[in-house]
Amino acid sequence: MAKMQFQTALKATIVRIAFMGHALAAVFATVYTSQNSLYWFLSVAFIVMGLEMLITYTFNETGEWKWFIPSSFIYLAIVVPVIWFLELDQLRFRKELQKSLGTESICPVTISATDIESYTCFANKTLADIESSFGGQEAEVYGLQNEFSTILQQTLMMVLILGRWMMPRGQLTRDQLSQLLLVYIGMAADMLEFSLETLNIEQIACNREIFIAILAVWSWSLLQFSLGLTATKGPKRRAFGKVKRSETEEKEREEKRRSKREKLAKSHGTLAVLLCGTEVWALLTSVVLQDGPYFITRIYLIIAFRVIDQTMFFFTCKNALLLILQFYRLYVVLNESAKSDKKNRASRNDVEQGRRPRANGNHAVGNGNVHAIQLDEVTELHDGPGRR
Repeated sequence: MAKMQFQTALKATIVRIAFMGHALAAVFATVYTSQNSLYWFLSVAFIVMGLEMLITYTFNETGEWKWFIPSSFIYLAIVVPVIWFLELDQLRFRKELQKSLGTESICPVTISATDIESYTCFANKTLADIESSFGGQEAEVYGLQNEFSTILQQTLMMVLILGRWMMPRGQLTRDQLSQLLLVYIGMAADMLEFSLETLNIEQIACNREIFIAILAVWSWSLLQFSLGLTATKGPKRRAFGKVKRSETEEKEREEKRRSKREKLAKSHGTLAVLLCGTEVWALLTSVVLQDGPYFITRIYLIIAFRVIDQTMFFFTCKNALLLILQFYRLYVVLNESAKSDKKNRASRNDVEQGRRPRANGNHAVGNGNVHAIQLDEVTELHDGPGRR
Protein backbone atom coordinates (compact mmCIF):
# COMPACT_ATOMS: atom_id res chain seq x y z
CA MET A 1 0.00 0.00 0.00
CA ALA A 2 2.88 2.37 0.81
CA LYS A 3 4.47 1.62 -2.55
CA MET A 4 1.26 2.48 -4.38
CA GLN A 5 1.00 5.78 -2.49
CA PHE A 6 4.61 6.62 -3.43
CA GLN A 7 3.96 5.87 -7.10
CA THR A 8 0.82 8.01 -7.05
CA ALA A 9 2.65 10.93 -5.43
CA LEU A 10 5.53 10.56 -7.90
CA LYS A 11 3.21 10.69 -10.92
CA ALA A 12 1.34 13.70 -9.57
CA THR A 13 4.62 15.51 -8.82
CA ILE A 14 6.00 14.88 -12.34
CA VAL A 15 2.82 16.23 -13.91
CA ARG A 16 2.89 19.38 -11.79
CA ILE A 17 6.57 19.95 -12.57
CA ALA A 18 5.71 19.70 -16.29
CA PHE A 19 2.88 22.20 -15.79
CA MET A 20 5.19 24.62 -13.98
CA GLY A 21 7.95 24.26 -16.58
CA HIS A 22 5.66 25.00 -19.51
CA ALA A 23 3.98 27.87 -17.64
CA LEU A 24 7.36 29.37 -16.76
CA ALA A 25 8.40 29.23 -20.44
CA ALA A 26 5.15 30.96 -21.40
CA VAL A 27 5.72 33.78 -18.89
CA PHE A 28 9.30 34.19 -20.09
CA ALA A 29 8.11 34.50 -23.71
CA THR A 30 5.76 37.30 -22.73
CA VAL A 31 8.41 39.19 -20.75
CA TYR A 32 10.97 38.73 -23.52
CA THR A 33 8.74 40.05 -26.33
CA SER A 34 7.14 42.88 -24.38
CA GLN A 35 10.21 43.86 -22.31
CA ASN A 36 7.84 44.31 -19.38
CA SER A 37 8.89 42.68 -16.12
CA LEU A 38 5.44 43.11 -14.60
CA TYR A 39 4.31 39.93 -16.32
CA TRP A 40 6.42 37.95 -13.86
CA PHE A 41 3.60 38.45 -11.34
CA LEU A 42 1.90 35.45 -12.99
CA SER A 43 4.58 33.30 -11.37
CA VAL A 44 2.81 33.79 -8.03
CA ALA A 45 0.48 31.01 -9.18
CA PHE A 46 3.38 28.56 -8.77
CA ILE A 47 3.09 29.03 -5.00
CA VAL A 48 -0.62 28.28 -5.23
CA MET A 49 0.13 25.11 -7.19
CA GLY A 50 2.61 24.03 -4.54
CA LEU A 51 0.02 24.54 -1.79
CA GLU A 52 -2.54 22.65 -3.85
CA MET A 53 -0.10 19.77 -4.21
CA LEU A 54 0.43 19.57 -0.43
CA ILE A 55 -3.31 19.70 0.28
CA THR A 56 -4.04 17.02 -2.31
CA TYR A 57 -1.33 14.71 -0.97
CA THR A 58 -2.57 15.21 2.61
CA PHE A 59 -6.32 14.79 2.20
CA ASN A 60 -6.70 12.64 -0.94
CA GLU A 61 -5.24 9.14 -1.10
CA THR A 62 -6.12 8.63 -4.79
CA GLY A 63 -3.95 11.57 -5.85
CA GLU A 64 -6.68 13.59 -7.59
CA TRP A 65 -10.13 14.91 -6.78
CA LYS A 66 -13.22 13.43 -8.38
CA TRP A 67 -15.08 16.34 -9.96
CA PHE A 68 -12.38 19.01 -10.25
CA ILE A 69 -8.64 19.00 -11.06
CA PRO A 70 -7.09 22.05 -9.32
CA SER A 71 -3.61 21.57 -10.80
CA SER A 72 -4.92 21.80 -14.37
CA PHE A 73 -6.99 24.87 -13.48
CA ILE A 74 -4.00 26.67 -11.94
CA TYR A 75 -1.88 25.75 -14.96
CA LEU A 76 -4.52 27.20 -17.29
CA ALA A 77 -4.76 30.29 -15.09
CA ILE A 78 -1.08 30.99 -15.92
CA VAL A 79 -0.83 30.08 -19.60
CA VAL A 80 -4.17 31.43 -20.86
CA PRO A 81 -3.50 35.04 -19.71
CA VAL A 82 -0.08 34.84 -21.37
CA ILE A 83 -1.72 33.92 -24.68
CA TRP A 84 -4.18 36.77 -24.20
CA PHE A 85 -1.33 39.26 -23.69
CA LEU A 86 0.46 38.04 -26.82
CA GLU A 87 -2.65 38.11 -28.99
CA LEU A 88 -3.80 41.52 -27.77
CA ASP A 89 -0.35 43.00 -28.44
CA GLN A 90 -0.56 41.68 -31.99
CA LEU A 91 -4.03 43.17 -32.33
CA ARG A 92 -2.75 46.56 -31.12
CA PHE A 93 0.06 46.51 -33.70
CA ARG A 94 -2.31 45.59 -36.52
CA LYS A 95 -4.64 48.44 -35.56
CA GLU A 96 -1.74 50.92 -35.56
CA LEU A 97 -0.52 49.70 -38.93
CA GLN A 98 -4.05 49.86 -40.30
CA LYS A 99 -4.28 53.44 -39.07
CA SER A 100 -0.96 54.22 -40.76
CA LEU A 101 -2.28 52.84 -44.04
CA GLY A 102 -5.22 55.19 -43.74
CA THR A 103 -7.79 52.62 -44.76
CA GLU A 104 -10.24 50.44 -42.85
CA SER A 105 -10.74 47.94 -45.67
CA ILE A 106 -7.32 46.34 -45.26
CA CYS A 107 -6.24 44.38 -42.18
CA PRO A 108 -2.52 43.50 -42.21
CA VAL A 109 -2.64 39.95 -40.85
CA THR A 110 0.87 38.97 -41.95
CA ILE A 111 3.58 41.52 -41.24
CA SER A 112 6.87 41.59 -43.15
CA ALA A 113 8.77 44.03 -45.31
CA THR A 114 7.26 42.52 -48.46
CA ASP A 115 3.75 42.53 -47.02
CA ILE A 116 4.00 46.14 -45.85
CA GLU A 117 5.26 47.17 -49.28
CA SER A 118 2.31 45.46 -50.91
CA TYR A 119 -0.07 47.26 -48.55
CA THR A 120 1.21 50.61 -49.89
CA CYS A 121 -0.50 49.80 -53.18
CA PHE A 122 -3.84 50.31 -51.46
CA ALA A 123 -2.82 53.49 -49.61
CA ASN A 124 -1.57 56.88 -50.74
CA LYS A 125 1.61 56.54 -48.65
CA THR A 126 5.12 55.38 -49.33
CA LEU A 127 6.87 52.57 -47.48
CA ALA A 128 9.04 55.09 -45.61
CA ASP A 129 5.96 56.97 -44.38
CA ILE A 130 4.40 53.79 -43.04
CA GLU A 131 7.59 52.54 -41.38
CA SER A 132 8.16 55.92 -39.74
CA SER A 133 4.86 55.58 -37.84
CA PHE A 134 6.21 52.70 -35.76
CA GLY A 135 9.59 51.51 -34.52
CA GLY A 136 11.84 49.49 -36.77
CA GLN A 137 11.84 46.51 -34.41
CA GLU A 138 8.08 46.32 -33.89
CA ALA A 139 7.55 44.18 -36.97
CA GLU A 140 10.11 41.69 -35.70
CA VAL A 141 8.49 41.67 -32.25
CA TYR A 142 5.13 41.07 -33.90
CA GLY A 143 6.56 38.05 -35.71
CA LEU A 144 8.01 36.68 -32.47
CA GLN A 145 4.72 37.17 -30.63
CA ASN A 146 2.82 35.42 -33.39
CA GLU A 147 5.25 32.50 -33.36
CA PHE A 148 5.30 32.22 -29.56
CA SER A 149 1.50 32.34 -29.37
CA THR A 150 1.13 29.57 -31.95
CA ILE A 151 3.70 27.36 -30.22
CA LEU A 152 2.16 27.95 -26.78
CA GLN A 153 -1.32 27.04 -27.96
CA GLN A 154 -0.14 23.86 -29.61
CA THR A 155 2.05 22.75 -26.73
CA LEU A 156 -0.70 23.68 -24.27
CA MET A 157 -2.93 20.98 -25.72
CA MET A 158 -0.12 18.43 -25.72
CA VAL A 159 0.83 19.13 -22.11
CA LEU A 160 -2.80 18.92 -20.96
CA ILE A 161 -3.41 15.59 -22.72
CA LEU A 162 -0.11 14.00 -21.66
CA GLY A 163 -0.53 15.40 -18.16
CA ARG A 164 -3.98 13.85 -17.81
CA TRP A 165 -2.56 10.54 -19.03
CA MET A 166 0.27 10.54 -16.49
CA MET A 167 -1.83 12.02 -13.70
CA PRO A 168 -3.22 9.62 -11.05
CA ARG A 169 -6.48 8.16 -12.33
CA GLY A 170 -8.34 8.76 -9.08
CA GLN A 171 -11.69 6.98 -9.36
CA LEU A 172 -11.45 6.60 -13.14
CA THR A 173 -10.98 3.12 -14.56
CA ARG A 174 -8.41 2.50 -17.30
CA ASP A 175 -11.24 2.11 -19.79
CA GLN A 176 -12.73 5.48 -18.83
CA LEU A 177 -9.31 7.16 -18.92
CA SER A 178 -8.58 5.86 -22.42
CA GLN A 179 -11.96 7.14 -23.62
CA LEU A 180 -11.29 10.50 -21.97
CA LEU A 181 -7.91 10.88 -23.69
CA LEU A 182 -9.43 10.14 -27.09
CA VAL A 183 -12.10 12.76 -26.41
CA TYR A 184 -9.39 15.24 -25.42
CA ILE A 185 -7.57 14.76 -28.73
CA GLY A 186 -10.73 15.53 -30.70
CA MET A 187 -11.43 18.55 -28.52
CA ALA A 188 -7.88 19.86 -28.97
CA ALA A 189 -8.11 19.75 -32.78
CA ASP A 190 -11.30 21.82 -32.72
CA MET A 191 -9.86 24.30 -30.20
CA LEU A 192 -6.68 24.86 -32.20
CA GLU A 193 -8.62 25.55 -35.38
CA PHE A 194 -10.92 27.91 -33.49
CA SER A 195 -8.08 29.97 -32.01
CA LEU A 196 -5.34 29.81 -34.64
CA GLU A 197 -7.30 29.91 -37.88
CA THR A 198 -10.30 32.02 -36.89
CA LEU A 199 -8.27 34.82 -35.28
CA ASN A 200 -6.18 35.19 -38.46
CA ILE A 201 -9.16 35.77 -40.76
CA GLU A 202 -8.87 39.25 -42.28
CA GLN A 203 -12.42 40.28 -41.32
CA ILE A 204 -11.71 39.43 -37.67
CA ALA A 205 -8.01 40.14 -37.10
CA CYS A 206 -8.58 43.91 -36.75
CA ASN A 207 -12.03 43.84 -35.13
CA ARG A 208 -11.34 44.27 -31.42
CA GLU A 209 -14.80 43.28 -30.14
CA ILE A 210 -15.18 40.02 -32.02
CA PHE A 211 -11.47 39.26 -31.50
CA ILE A 212 -11.89 39.42 -27.71
CA ALA A 213 -15.16 37.47 -27.91
CA ILE A 214 -13.44 34.61 -29.75
CA LEU A 215 -10.62 34.55 -27.21
CA ALA A 216 -13.19 34.46 -24.40
CA VAL A 217 -15.09 31.54 -25.96
CA TRP A 218 -11.82 29.68 -26.50
CA SER A 219 -10.76 30.27 -22.89
CA TRP A 220 -14.18 29.11 -21.69
CA SER A 221 -13.83 25.83 -23.58
CA LEU A 222 -10.48 25.10 -21.90
CA LEU A 223 -12.26 24.65 -18.56
CA GLN A 224 -13.15 21.14 -19.70
CA PHE A 225 -9.59 20.07 -18.95
CA SER A 226 -10.03 21.02 -15.29
CA LEU A 227 -13.20 18.97 -14.81
CA GLY A 228 -13.11 15.32 -13.81
CA LEU A 229 -15.12 12.37 -15.10
CA THR A 230 -16.04 13.95 -18.42
CA ALA A 231 -15.81 10.62 -20.21
CA THR A 232 -18.88 8.45 -20.66
CA LYS A 233 -19.23 5.36 -18.60
CA GLY A 234 -17.81 2.30 -20.26
CA PRO A 235 -20.12 -0.50 -21.39
CA LYS A 236 -20.57 -3.47 -19.13
CA ARG A 237 -18.73 -6.52 -20.34
CA ARG A 238 -19.70 -10.10 -19.69
CA ALA A 239 -17.06 -12.11 -17.90
CA PHE A 240 -16.52 -15.81 -18.43
CA GLY A 241 -14.82 -18.58 -16.51
CA LYS A 242 -13.15 -17.74 -13.24
CA VAL A 243 -13.49 -13.99 -13.75
CA LYS A 244 -17.28 -14.17 -13.72
CA ARG A 245 -18.84 -12.77 -10.57
CA SER A 246 -21.38 -14.78 -8.66
CA GLU A 247 -25.03 -13.81 -8.70
CA THR A 248 -24.86 -12.82 -5.04
CA GLU A 249 -21.98 -10.39 -5.69
CA GLU A 250 -23.83 -8.80 -8.59
CA LYS A 251 -26.94 -8.36 -6.43
CA GLU A 252 -24.88 -6.79 -3.67
CA ARG A 253 -23.24 -4.34 -6.11
CA GLU A 254 -26.59 -3.43 -7.59
CA GLU A 255 -28.05 -2.94 -4.12
CA LYS A 256 -25.19 -0.62 -3.16
CA ARG A 257 -25.65 1.46 -6.32
CA ARG A 258 -29.38 1.63 -5.69
CA SER A 259 -28.93 2.74 -2.08
CA LYS A 260 -26.46 5.46 -3.14
CA ARG A 261 -28.92 6.76 -5.72
CA GLU A 262 -31.73 6.77 -3.16
CA LYS A 263 -29.65 8.68 -0.59
CA LEU A 264 -28.59 11.21 -3.22
CA ALA A 265 -32.18 11.63 -4.37
CA LYS A 266 -33.41 12.21 -0.80
CA SER A 267 -30.70 14.77 -0.01
CA HIS A 268 -30.36 16.63 -3.33
CA GLY A 269 -33.30 15.52 -5.47
CA THR A 270 -33.75 13.47 -8.62
CA LEU A 271 -31.87 16.00 -10.76
CA ALA A 272 -28.67 15.40 -8.79
CA VAL A 273 -29.03 11.66 -9.40
CA LEU A 274 -29.29 12.22 -13.15
CA LEU A 275 -26.30 14.55 -13.24
CA CYS A 276 -23.99 12.54 -10.98
CA GLY A 277 -25.17 9.00 -11.56
CA THR A 278 -25.26 8.95 -15.36
CA GLU A 279 -23.25 10.41 -18.24
CA VAL A 280 -25.53 13.45 -18.40
CA TRP A 281 -22.72 15.40 -16.70
CA ALA A 282 -20.32 14.58 -19.53
CA LEU A 283 -22.81 15.45 -22.26
CA LEU A 284 -23.82 18.77 -20.71
CA THR A 285 -20.18 19.69 -20.17
CA SER A 286 -19.38 19.26 -23.86
CA VAL A 287 -22.54 21.08 -25.01
CA VAL A 288 -22.19 24.07 -22.67
CA LEU A 289 -18.42 24.55 -22.76
CA GLN A 290 -17.46 23.80 -26.36
CA ASP A 291 -19.82 22.59 -29.08
CA GLY A 292 -22.63 25.03 -28.26
CA PRO A 293 -20.52 28.22 -28.01
CA TYR A 294 -18.33 27.20 -30.96
CA PHE A 295 -21.35 26.54 -33.18
CA ILE A 296 -23.01 29.85 -32.27
CA THR A 297 -19.78 31.80 -32.83
CA ARG A 298 -19.05 30.21 -36.19
CA ILE A 299 -22.60 30.70 -37.44
CA TYR A 300 -22.40 34.35 -36.41
CA LEU A 301 -19.10 34.81 -38.26
CA ILE A 302 -20.50 33.22 -41.41
CA ILE A 303 -23.65 35.34 -41.39
CA ALA A 304 -22.41 38.68 -40.01
CA PHE A 305 -18.89 38.80 -41.50
CA ARG A 306 -19.53 36.62 -44.55
CA VAL A 307 -16.59 34.36 -43.76
CA ILE A 308 -16.70 31.98 -46.71
CA ASP A 309 -14.10 29.36 -45.94
CA GLN A 310 -14.11 25.59 -46.39
CA THR A 311 -12.51 24.97 -43.00
CA MET A 312 -15.06 27.20 -41.30
CA PHE A 313 -17.95 25.37 -42.98
CA PHE A 314 -16.51 21.97 -42.08
CA PHE A 315 -16.08 22.70 -38.38
CA THR A 316 -19.47 24.43 -38.23
CA CYS A 317 -21.14 21.32 -39.64
CA LYS A 318 -19.08 19.21 -37.24
CA ASN A 319 -20.31 21.19 -34.24
CA ALA A 320 -23.90 21.00 -35.48
CA LEU A 321 -23.69 17.23 -35.97
CA LEU A 322 -22.14 16.75 -32.53
CA LEU A 323 -24.89 18.81 -30.92
CA ILE A 324 -27.57 16.69 -32.60
CA LEU A 325 -25.89 13.45 -31.53
CA GLN A 326 -25.32 14.69 -27.99
CA PHE A 327 -28.94 15.73 -27.54
CA TYR A 328 -30.03 12.38 -28.94
CA ARG A 329 -27.68 10.62 -26.53
CA LEU A 330 -29.07 12.77 -23.71
CA TYR A 331 -32.58 11.63 -24.58
CA VAL A 332 -31.48 7.99 -24.59
CA VAL A 333 -29.71 8.29 -21.23
CA LEU A 334 -32.67 9.99 -19.55
CA ASN A 335 -35.08 7.43 -21.02
CA GLU A 336 -32.94 4.50 -19.88
CA SER A 337 -32.54 6.06 -16.44
CA ALA A 338 -36.31 6.44 -16.09
CA LYS A 339 -36.85 2.81 -17.13
CA SER A 340 -34.19 1.62 -14.69
CA ASP A 341 -35.74 3.57 -11.81
CA LYS A 342 -39.17 2.20 -12.64
CA LYS A 343 -37.82 -1.35 -12.73
CA ASN A 344 -36.00 -0.87 -9.41
CA ARG A 345 -39.15 0.45 -7.76
CA ALA A 346 -41.14 -2.49 -9.05
CA SER A 347 -38.58 -5.02 -7.82
CA ARG A 348 -38.37 -3.28 -4.46
CA ASN A 349 -42.16 -3.43 -4.11
CA ASP A 350 -42.12 -7.13 -4.92
CA VAL A 351 -39.49 -7.73 -2.26
CA GLU A 352 -41.47 -5.80 0.33
CA GLN A 353 -44.64 -7.73 -0.50
CA GLY A 354 -42.70 -10.98 -0.21
CA ARG A 355 -41.40 -10.06 3.24
CA ARG A 356 -44.69 -8.81 4.69
CA PRO A 357 -46.39 -12.24 5.06
CA ARG A 358 -43.44 -13.65 7.06
CA ALA A 359 -43.79 -10.84 9.55
CA ASN A 360 -47.53 -11.51 10.00
CA GLY A 361 -47.41 -15.27 10.32
CA ASN A 362 -46.50 -18.58 8.81
CA HIS A 363 -48.76 -18.04 5.82
CA ALA A 364 -50.84 -15.12 4.63
CA VAL A 365 -52.70 -13.96 1.60
CA GLY A 366 -51.67 -10.80 -0.22
CA ASN A 367 -52.76 -9.61 -3.65
CA GLY A 368 -54.31 -13.01 -4.37
CA ASN A 369 -51.07 -14.97 -3.78
CA VAL A 370 -50.47 -17.41 -0.93
CA HIS A 371 -47.05 -17.10 0.73
CA ALA A 372 -45.75 -20.08 2.69
CA ILE A 373 -42.73 -20.74 4.84
CA GLN A 374 -39.76 -22.12 2.95
CA LEU A 375 -38.90 -25.78 3.23
CA ASP A 376 -35.73 -25.23 5.24
CA GLU A 377 -37.61 -23.09 7.75
CA VAL A 378 -40.24 -25.82 8.19
CA THR A 379 -37.52 -28.39 8.77
CA GLU A 380 -35.84 -26.16 11.35
CA LEU A 381 -39.13 -25.72 13.24
CA HIS A 382 -39.90 -29.44 13.12
CA ASP A 383 -36.48 -30.53 14.30
CA GLY A 384 -36.31 -27.93 17.01
CA PRO A 385 -33.32 -25.81 18.01
CA GLY A 386 -31.78 -28.53 20.13
CA ARG A 387 -31.68 -31.31 17.55
CA ARG A 388 -28.81 -31.65 15.09
